[in-house]
Amino acid sequence: MSSTSSSSSAELDRVKSLITAHPDFPLPGILFRDIFPIFQDPVATEGLLNVMTNYLANKFSQVDVVVGAAFVPVRKSGKLPGLTESISYKKEYGSDTFQIPSYGIKPGQNVVIVDDLLATGGTLKAACELVTRLGGLVLESLVVIELDDLQGRKNVPSPVHGLIHY
Repeated sequence: MSSTSSSSSAELDRVKSLITAHPDFPLPGILFRDIFPIFQDPVATEGLLNVMTNYLANKFSQVDVVVGAAFVPVRKSGKLPGLTESISYKKEYGSDTFQIPSYGIKPGQNVVIVDDLLATGGTLKAACELVTRLGGLVLESLVVIELDDLQGRKNVPSPVHGLIHY
């Protein structure tokens, strides 16, 4: 194992130790994995970003936009000003509508979508469809947590890379 992958493994171990599990939230039978405690730990936050950045830099020669970062947000309906593209989608415990700024993706741009969690794949599928609708090319979806038992990656039209698996 190289020092880079050893370092990545140690960083992911620290990140994983901070993820909390909440049974029966938001509905009975759902085990909610909360990643937000990671962001209370500056070292873990930096480690997570390092792992993600190194992974993307090693896999792709050119990424034009990272969706889910501050550059091009994908948000719930009504949370973005100005002209937006919208899509309704189903998720693990309901449905919702996403929006992306109409100016956010330029035709032909290479995009990596970043999300906190992959459960059923509805959220990532919707994000991929929005990027594609605006003319972007989704290279991959990168998720912090992937719930393997739900097999959500089967519903995502892009390759998926999960950092932590449950």
